[in-house]
Amino acid sequence: MGNIKVVIKKVNSELVDNRWEELVDGLYEQRKEAVERLKNKKAACVSIMAGYLLIEAVKELYGIDKDNIRVLKTEFGKPYLENYNDFKYNISHSGDYVAIAYGKEDVGIDVEQIRETDLEIANRFFHNDEINYITEINKEQNKRFFEIWTGKEAYLKYTGQGINVPLDSVVVNIEEKKIQNLNIGIAVKQVDDLLVTVCALDVTDIDYKIDVYDTK
Repeated sequence: MGNIKVVIKKVNSELVDNRWEELVDGLYEQRKEAVERLKNKKAACVSIMAGYLLIEAVKELYGIDKDNIRVLKTEFGKPYLENYNDFKYNISHSGDYVAIAYGKEDVGIDVEQIRETDLEIANRFFHNDEINYITEINKEQNKRFFEIWTGKEAYLKYTGQGINVPLDSVVVNIEEKKIQNLNIGIAVKQVDDLLVTVCALDVTDIDYKIDVYDTK
């Protein structure tokens, strides 16, 4: 296994709905309560699958079951496992997709589906170097926008600072695969129309498991 493992899954909402009680019952208590509070059924399906990604990751590394999972949060809301300080993880979702990145070192992950976007957002929140990267060619500007966007989000989730840091203060250098002026790596992978961006000190050894084609 790489120093970071990433699992990407496309949620089959119909399948989840058909096995609803069984799947909810198999979650750890905090996730079960969170799912039951959600009024949007699609969001609840994604939350269920996010819970199982964490359960499977912890079981793989430590052999513990769901009853031993208790998630705590830092001051700024970054999740971590009680009693397992050497287990670092981060979860992200977009549309029907959910992904987890985990390992022994701090990690952040962000996923976004490539779609039409208003580049005025880049002018408001991005650094000039990032805007130049997006607009230097006419093709794939939407993809390049989300490469930058997910890079920023993954970095802020890596540090645990979230929205407390202005977006334009984090400069993503896609070509050099790092956060500019910092020794922190960025790895971007495209799966169908989904961009999966991982941020960590070392992103040279990532093991991807992709389950988006056969969701049965």
